[in-house]
Amino acid sequence: GKDNIEDAVKAAFENEKLELLVLKNGSKGSQIYNREGLAETMGVYKVEQQDATGAGDSFDAAFICGLAQGKSLKEAAQMGAAAGALNAAAFGPMEGKISEENIQKMIQTGGLS
Repeated sequence: GKDNIEDAVKAAFENEKLELLVLKNGSKGSQIYNREGLAETMGVYKVEQQDATGAGDSFDAAFICGLAQGKSLKEAAQMGAAAGALNAAAFGPMEGKISEENIQKMIQTGGLS
């Protein structure tokens, strides 16, 4: 019901329990907001996309795992982007070769766009 993203994010943070808000935009990356505003932006890891089904869920799972492991927002976002890319590189939901090892390998060797 808002005219722009900034107003929508501000309205979302009216919920006092909300700590982070992640706006995922597929091949355009993501933006992570905290109560102070834009906290981190994340590009995407380039893969030959087979099927994007489940890529957002894979991002979410890896991002939350990163936060639970005490990683920074940037590191958690990198994990999420890598998991989403690995998922999109395979056909079917959650079918990519998503593992902690493959996520770290993609972060270390994969180029962000």
